[in-house]
Amino acid sequence: FHFFKGAHYLNTVQYTRTGGTISVWTDVSEIRKHQEALLDSEQRFSLVFKHSPVMLSISSYETSKTIAVNDQFEKTSGYTREEVIGKSADDLNMWVDTQTRLKMTEIIKRDGAVQNFEALLRRKDGQILTLNCFVEILEGGDVDRVLFAAHNITEMKRYEEALRVAKEQADVANRSKSEFLANMSHELRTPLNAVIGFSEIMKEQALGAMDNERYLGYAADIYNSGEHLLGIINDILDLSKVEAGGQELHLEIFDVGDVVEDCLNLVRGRAAQAGVVLRSDVDLPASMVNADRLRTKQILLNLLTNAIKFSDTGGLVEISVRLSPANNIEFRISDCGVGIAADDLHRVLQPFGQASDPHVRNQEGIGLGLPLSKVLAELHGGSLEIESQPGIGTTVTVWYPEERLAY
Repeated sequence: FHFFKGAHYLNTVQYTRTGGTISVWTDVSEIRKHQEALLDSEQRFSLVFKHSPVMLSISSYETSKTIAVNDQFEKTSGYTREEVIGKSADDLNMWVDTQTRLKMTEIIKRDGAVQNFEALLRRKDGQILTLNCFVEILEGGDVDRVLFAAHNITEMKRYEEALRVAKEQADVANRSKSEFLANMSHELRTPLNAVIGFSEIMKEQALGAMDNERYLGYAADIYNSGEHLLGIINDILDLSKVEAGGQELHLEIFDVGDVVEDCLNLVRGRAAQAGVVLRSDVDLPASMVNADRLRTKQILLNLLTNAIKFSDTGGLVEISVRLSPANNIEFRISDCGVGIAADDLHRVLQPFGQASDPHVRNQEGIGLGLPLSKVLAELHGGSLEIESQPGIGTTVTVWYPEERLAY
């Protein structure tokens, strides 16, 4: 070989019969470049193979005998190179489940490669590891070889299993809590209905006049307190039923405009006392909704009551109903009240959760209206979203999916 003017030449010399010589110069620059590139590639592969954090091995496709392993293979398997070279994984009893190994072999023969295949590997010390395996046939040369790569995901699988068990335990605890609340709510409602009924009789003096006017006031207080407590218990019972999977929808086709008007009539007295103006805008044809009328009314009443409760005197509470661009039924209730801080938005959607703002916390209620409205909306296949800014107001939007439309 000779290097001349930036190029490599191969000089072939042949002697003639007369004692002369014939020199043939061949430009082999490209060949040398390819050879150098191949050598460089092999050196790079060798370095990557040796120091890769992934468990790697190369074996014969025909015999499955190991040809080479990297440092991580030794660290993960517990075997040294000398112990695995010339032997197969079966020889060393490394596969915990031979059926898994056979299945992986079938996939390799069919597709030429295996990706994201989970298998159990037995270390030299007997410890069982979970591996995520990648296998590919390296074609070329006289003998095809198989590149095996694997991530040790044992700790990740243990963590996933711990999470699964914890979730199951949390679900069981949550169902038990819901069942307990449902049972307690039922037990409380029975005597409470009697308290409300008898106090109403006394308040109305249905069995005769009372001589002392103070007794009438006490009876009215008992009646109002009982009604308030019954409303809380009913909310707890409804929330518990939904969480326990015992709440079912009673679908019917109804005019949502009538439902909105019924809700407004029920809250007009409260709004008048608070000095709040009510406004409605229903842009939806009659008999267009196929949903649970009672639960829809419950959602809207909860949201309207909240909006009035947290509005200042002279404020405006508006309810609108229309079809969204995505053809969903959109209920929107907005107010110009105290608003909710961004950090509190997730809290107010949790059962018994309330905002950290003292002005908001001092309001009547135990924090069930929004969570109950949310789960009832989701029971319809819909969702609930809150947009709020402190001092400006809050908008709560409930969406029912397109299948709740009655075409």
